[in-house]
Amino acid sequence: MGYQIKKFDSGESLYINGNKKIKIPKDSAVKEYPILSHYNNVTNYFGIVLDIGIAIKPHTIISIFVDLPADTGIYVYSGNYYTIIDKIENFKKQFSLYGTASDGMIYRYFKTKYTKKISGAHKNKIPTNINIDNNSNTWQIVNKIIFEAESLNLFSNGKKVIGERIFINISDKEFVTIKLNNEPSEKGFKIMHHSLLQKKKGIKSNVVEMRYGI
Repeated sequence: MGYQIKKFDSGESLYINGNKKIKIPKDSAVKEYPILSHYNNVTNYFGIVLDIGIAIKPHTIISIFVDLPADTGIYVYSGNYYTIIDKIENFKKQFSLYGTASDGMIYRYFKTKYTKKISGAHKNKIPTNINIDNNSNTWQIVNKIIFEAESLNLFSNGKKVIGERIFINISDKEFVTIKLNNEPSEKGFKIMHHSLLQKKKGIKSNVVEMRYGI
């Protein structure tokens, strides 16, 4: 677990993780929840990089699944309020530039394989569905998918955590949109409140345009 919680007779407690110490009010609890493994001090953009690109015929829709990396968010919970106080990192972070230095974006990338079926429950993985709609008149090869990390909601059925379905629309190679619709990757799952409440006002949109290829 890596951290300690020291309790006092007053009902308050102290969260301790190395040099970090945080006072927890009484009637509050410390809870662990999965969060998408990103580092917003560098960038809020997250990129799924497929280990093998997927070719899609013109005017065809396909559905694939990937496992996204999950860090562990440490939250203070009180009533209906969740406040993140710490994060346990389970994956090394790697970054890259998408586009040009003057008009591109830095994104945290994660290389993974894709499958045709959703995977089982895993503490450090977030199974996520990706729908790809090739509306263009030519074959397209998808190698990467970029979106805003804190726009991705997580869902649970009490036993398993999954990600939000990601929609990709390809008009042509130079105009691709990535959209999140608050829809779970599998039926029967409900949104996790800590996921919904961790969103920041700085998020511009749940749609990202990829103009430098996919």
